[in-house]
Amino acid sequence: MAELLRVRGLSKSYPLTTGLFQSAGEVKAVDGVDLSVQADETLGLVGESGCGKSTLARLILRLEEPDSGSIHFDGIDCLTARGQDLMRIRRGMQVVFQDPFGSLNPRKKIRAIIEEPMRIHHTDSPDRIRTRARELMTRVGLNADMLERYPHEFSGGQRQRICIARALAINPKLLICDEPVSSLDVSIQAQVINLLTDLKAELSLASIFISHDLSVVGYISEHVAVMYRGRIVELAPSRVIFSSPLHPYTNLLLDAVPSITRRGRPTAAPERANDALTHGCAFAPRCPRVLEACRSAVPALEERSPGHSVACFR
Repeated sequence: MAELLRVRGLSKSYPLTTGLFQSAGEVKAVDGVDLSVQADETLGLVGESGCGKSTLARLILRLEEPDSGSIHFDGIDCLTARGQDLMRIRRGMQVVFQDPFGSLNPRKKIRAIIEEPMRIHHTDSPDRIRTRARELMTRVGLNADMLERYPHEFSGGQRQRICIARALAINPKLLICDEPVSSLDVSIQAQVINLLTDLKAELSLASIFISHDLSVVGYISEHVAVMYRGRIVELAPSRVIFSSPLHPYTNLLLDAVPSITRRGRPTAAPERANDALTHGCAFAPRCPRVLEACRSAVPALEERSPGHSVACFR
């Protein structure tokens, strides 16, 4: 299977201030991340709120510029791309944001919202664009007659379907879903997840599915990357993450899934504000299996078995 996206050594820091223009250091939102996405593959990215998942997505989409590292998409260097290469990247990667209420322009009708990316990228004739907008509405489970309505006339689940239709309008190769169901009711979450699963099969889409819920990620993803404090701490096929997790933080996330028994795993300590000040492994202050080496050095992400990598001295 061909590699569609390759990220190497990606880092992004933000300054911390204690008052007006008074610097207090910096926080590493993304810290040396390596990951790859194959064509037709769904990679799940999971971790607690604030671990850097959304920042990583924005860096991949070039909505923000990284401090260091590289991003290659479909053979193009994303960080140096200009002109037609940049347009090709923009067309090849699309995003579904977390908030379906803030993602749609309230002053525009749904027809204009879905047709806009096709008009910007000149994908087809005006008549064909109008026809495709109707087809996309039907594909995401909505009535094509709703195209003349405004966003406030739809529920949260319907708005997220519209966001998905807009993302699919220009036939992307990679769809980045940034917690697309976290703000929806549980029953609606299941409908949207099933829709994304069906679309992936129909359109041969690659995707990055970001969530803090490991059970959702495990259902939709072939591979799962577990992120903590800006770093990937475990990466493995979905079934391996659930059956044989190696990192203590992954075990902590599994313990938080109600449908999975604890199996006697040790419980991690609660997170504290000063935990980020450690010079070693970021998880060391919370880890029930901490070693002395964990407090002074950062473990590298290393392959422990075929396809299963973990950043842990244990």
